[in-house]
Amino acid sequence: MPVHLKKPVGLPSSASASDQKAWSTLVRTQLENVTKTAENWRSGLAALIGLIAGFSLIKGPAEIAGLAPWAAYTVGVLLLLAFACALFGTWKSLMAAYGSPRTLTREEFREIGGMDGFRLQAAANRAARLRVAQRATILTLLLLAAATGLTWYGPRKQSFFVNVERNSQPSLCGELVSSADGYIEVKPSGSAATKVKLSDVSMLRAVKECR
Repeated sequence: MPVHLKKPVGLPSSASASDQKAWSTLVRTQLENVTKTAENWRSGLAALIGLIAGFSLIKGPAEIAGLAPWAAYTVGVLLLLAFACALFGTWKSLMAAYGSPRTLTREEFREIGGMDGFRLQAAANRAARLRVAQRATILTLLLLAAATGLTWYGPRKQSFFVNVERNSQPSLCGELVSSADGYIEVKPSGSAATKVKLSDVSMLRAVKECR
């Protein structure tokens, strides 16, 4: 909604002139304050984007790998939504900080009340965009918190441990990774998975944990 300043009634007095000067100063200050606040929010959102990217590319794969499939997919969706919200908020904060260029005719300039009206309208528009950026920031934080919480406390894959006694080699205990084509693949803790031929297995039993 355009902002309009009302024309003064009657001749200006010393009091009205003082009020006009104070009003002009206030309008200029409002515009500067909104601009500085928007720049700060822009910097904060840029840091959030870096945090989301770092979590997704560096820490995320190792943490998400152990989650149940539905939980891992949910974390991925939450991070994607958080990234999109952060980008949207950054764009809105940039518009709030620097405005959007447009042409203004002399008649329009007079209709909005001259320089004071122009600054007031600019401050109102930027403040509206800043509010959108702030909401986007809050939503980004909520989504990121949900993704982090699900990563830390979400359900994990159920591991199935087996103890394999072999004819030709020492026994092997670890997580059963796969079983196909006459082989089973067992991954002991802290080492790579080992393929064992079923014909070489003398005994195979499930265990709760490997000791």
